[in-house]
Amino acid sequence: MTKDQRKITKVRQDKDGDITHVLIDGNARMTPLDQAVRIAERGGLKDVHAVSGENKKYLRSDPNGKESDNLDNLPKA
Repeated sequence: MTKDQRKITKVRQDKDGDITHVLIDGNARMTPLDQAVRIAERGGLKDVHAVSGENKKYLRSDPNGKESDNLDNLPKA
């Protein structure tokens, strides 16, 4: 991790369970997912990376063998 990388600490999901916003440490407000993807693409987030889906980009946790820090398992906001 570089000093400029920050960590996602909470997530907000829609009624289908899809992550729509994330809380990045040091921020007081939730960050929309599309903005968080852009931050990840620039290397600004720790332990996640941006991937391209069929119709949009999204975030994926870096593989590390632990499920507790997967985005879907983070505390909900």
